Amino acid sequence: MKTIRTFIAVDVSAQVQAAADAAMECLRGSGSAVNWLQPENVHLTLKFLGEVPNVEVHAVCREVQAAVAESGVLPFEVDCHGLGAFPDIERARTVWFGVRDGGEPLIQLHDAIDARLPKLGFASERRRFHPHVTLGRVKCGGRERQPLVDLLRTHQDWEVGAWPISEVLIYSSTLEKGGPIYDVMGRAPLG
Repeated sequence: MKTIRTFIAVDVSAQVQAAADAAMECLRGSGSAVNWLQPENVHLTLKFLGEVPNVEVHAVCREVQAAVAESGVLPFEVDCHGLGAFPDIERARTVWFGVRDGGEPLIQLHDAIDARLPKLGFASERRRFHPHVTLGRVKCGGRERQPLVDLLRTHQDWEVGAWPISEVLIYSSTLEKGGPIYDVMGRAPLG
C-alpha cells in the first residue's frame, strides 16, 4: 500500500522566510554540521504524522477540519522572536525561531487536532506542544557544536516578525535529493 509522509502546519509569511534565510546564513558561520531547511520550506508544524496510507489521507483531512472547527479558534496573528534550540541551547539538536505572541491559539489548535487523530491510529503527543518554527537539525555534538551554541546565545533576541494565520494545512512531504517537496493536501479554515 502506498503511503504519504504527512504533517499538519500553518504557513509563515515571506518576511519570516527571509528572516529564516538570514538567520541560517548567520548560523552557518559556526561551521557546525546542521541540516538546514530551505527558506521556502519553513513552516510552523502543529503535528507530524509520518507515513500515512494514501487511502487514509481523506479521513485525516476530514478529522483536522473538524478539529479546527470545534476548536473555535478565530484567525489570529503569530509573532516570532528569538533563536533557540531543543532540548536547550547548550545541547542544541533542533534550532528554531520562538513564538512571542500567538502561542495560545496554536496550542489550542494542536490540542484539538491531537485529540481527534487517535481514532485514526495516530498516537497523542506525550510532551506539551511548544510552538516554534524549525530552522535546522543539528548533526554534531560536543566541541563541534560549541560554535553554534555560541552564535545561538549571541542571537537569542533575533527579530523575526508577525504574520496572520487564517487556516491550518495538511501537507505531504516528498523527500528528494535537493530536499523535501511539500504539497498541500487539505485545508482547514479558522473561524
